Amino acid sequence: MELRTKIIAAAVQRIIGQLSFDNLTAIHEAQAFEVHARDQSTSAQVRSRNAASTLTRELIEQLSEYQLDQIEAQLKLASRDLLKYTP
Repeated sequence: MELRTKIIAAAVQRIIGQLSFDNLTAIHEAQAFEVHARDQSTSAQVRSRNAASTLTRELIEQLSEYQLDQIEAQLKLASRDLLKYTP
């Protein structure tokens, strides 16, 4: 596995660790609905995209400050490592 993939996988794993199974399921279902809506009208696509974004934002807003700090730290660390170690 290349370094870039390892860095991203580690960050995603740690971020997922901050979310509950119910949170992950809800996000996954919203994303799946958004993908399904791509076969529908433009307004249905926009509604489903907005619904998925709103759901994810609401779930993230429910996390504790500690969880948010951990997610932020993982994103910063991954960004730094990607800039430092990959072309």
